[in-house]
Order: sequence, then structure tokens, then C-alpha cells
Amino acid sequence: MATPRLIWQLMISLLFLAIFLLFVLYHFSNIYFVNIQPRPLTMTNIENFERSIGRSDATQKKLPGAVIMGIKKCGTGALIEMLKMHPEIAVPNYHETEVRFSAEDEEYVLGLEHYKVQMPPAAPDQMAIVKVPGILTEKENNTATRMHLERLKQAIPDVKILMVVKNPIDRLVSHIVHEFVQPGGHQGGKIMPDVDDIIMGKAGYIEGVS
Repeated sequence: MATPRLIWQLMISLLFLAIFLLFVLYHFSNIYFVNIQPRPLTMTNIENFERSIGRSDATQKKLPGAVIMGIKKCGTGALIEMLKMHPEIAVPNYHETEVRFSAEDEEYVLGLEHYKVQMPPAAPDQMAIVKVPGILTEKENNTATRMHLERLKQAIPDVKILMVVKNPIDRLVSHIVHEFVQPGGHQGGKIMPDVDDIIMGKAGYIEGVS
């Protein structure tokens, strides 16, 4: 049976062994990391890195290759944020993704150059994509919608249209909640009536929803 003295001697030996091993690991790890040579950068790596963080000396303003449209709360914002992750797509900053043009007379008369200036910087191999508000309205107005689409087609014949749709009930509920809960909503700070009463018109006129 081991005596207390023998146990203490064994513990001290193990402690010194652990300290020795830590010293060896630290010493050799320093040698290893010091001797690591940086991986040479190629122009391809640099260009990919610059594009991934949105910086490149070759960026330029160009007309959009695709535009996103949809009724409020259909998910156009979520779509453009997901497209933003693709290295060959350039989109504006989050609060600047809506660029008005064909649906606004005062913007449309300023022409394509004015519209192009509002586009995000894009590399030669990137497609610019923005949201175009106002083309689709929540009220029935087919004549205005058709005119806005014709304007867009005449100005940018090859542009692609990405239209986002949503279950109408889900969209309406999302719209109502947005107006009462989200910052900037027309009903911010007010108590929201029952959603069913709002939809059925029993809650009276509600700005931003009715």
C-alpha cells in the first residue's frame, strides 16, 4: 500500500512533468507559427475579396438588370437581402433599396441618367438589382399599373422583373401588425383592435390600413 510520502512524491513528479510538457509545447508552437509563410495573394483572390466586401476600383453605376416589385409586406425586402449575398449581384444599402422611377412622374421626366446615378456601385460582372415601389398599388388601378410597366419596358427593354406575391390574408395581417408595432407605422403606440374586426371593417377607419 502506497504511503502518503510516496503519493506526494508521485504528485510532485507529475506536476514537474506537466510543466515540462507545457514548456515544450509553447516553445515549438512559437517556432511553428513564426516559420509559417503567408500564402501569396493573386489578383483573383484580391478581386474576389474586394467584391465580397463591396469595394473595387472597377465599380461603376449601371442600369439595373432586374427589379423587384410587390405589394407592401410581401417580402420584397427579404428577397433583396438574400440576393445581396450573391457575389455577382449588387444592391443598395438596406434603407436605399427602393429607387423610384417609372411610377413617379417627377422622377421619370429626369431620365435614365438620373436613375442610373441612384444605382449601387457594381463591378463589370455584377448585376444591379433594386426595388421599384409604386408600380403595383393596393387598390385596383390597372391603367396606372400598365402605364408604369410600359415606361419601364421602354426605358430598360432587357430588364427582368421579380414579382413577389403572398397569401392575401397573411399579407394583410402582416400589414396590420406592421402599422401598429413597427417603428414608423401609422398607428405606432396605439392599442391594436382585434385583427378580425379590422379586416371586417368593424374597427372603423384606420390610417395606413383601411
